[in-house]
Amino acid sequence: MDRKIGFDITPGPARMSTLVKTLQRFNRKERNWLIRDALGDGAKTLSSDFRGRLASVLQKHDPATDIPADAWWTTDYHIDWLIGCLTILAEGESTIDVAKTNEPPIVKGSQQDIDLLIAWETTLVLIEAKGVGSWKGSGTTSKLSRLCDLPDSLFSGLRPYLLFMSPGDGNLPGEKMPKWIRNSGKADHLELRLPPTDKPLLRVERCSLSKGKWRPNARGTDWRIEPAAELPPTRPTKHI
Repeated sequence: MDRKIGFDITPGPARMSTLVKTLQRFNRKERNWLIRDALGDGAKTLSSDFRGRLASVLQKHDPATDIPADAWWTTDYHIDWLIGCLTILAEGESTIDVAKTNEPPIVKGSQQDIDLLIAWETTLVLIEAKGVGSWKGSGTTSKLSRLCDLPDSLFSGLRPYLLFMSPGDGNLPGEKMPKWIRNSGKADHLELRLPPTDKPLLRVERCSLSKGKWRPNARGTDWRIEPAAELPPTRPTKHI
């Protein structure tokens, strides 16, 4: 169903689209509240450098794309919340407290979420991030499969994108992308710039002794500190 997503009439930076205001109503993640409280005014806007790098990726699909300074962002946004938000946008307030058939079951009642969500006007950007490890894990596959199962009609009138952030651009997810995103071809990558550390990153794992060697074991009765997976090399990047 086509719908028009309007704006409030507040002048200046406080002006928000209906999309953003509805996304905010579901945003109940304590971690995000904590970050915003700790950073204060610093949490109100994405950095100009990040917005510039993000715009350069989106412009491959929509050359006129520009990310405004007051673009709204949040972290760990549940996919169930996103479905609820888009349903209100499509059907209005009357859909609240009304039971809906969950066939096929798009609402899972799970913690499955979007790592970083950015929205302005009618644009919705979903970003998945991986700092260490591989995109080939079951978590990424499961999340992509679920996003692919969402009906295209939920995103009518919107400009949705899906991006993947990691230090290197190798081994990006090869699974099918959702049809409702504007960049539904090959997975788009945005470099994740990690803070510098003077020593290698570490991890903690459970382990057990097997054939004279300590090996990872989720049921092991011992644990150890190990170097984290080596980060892939990054390509030289021009700062915007």
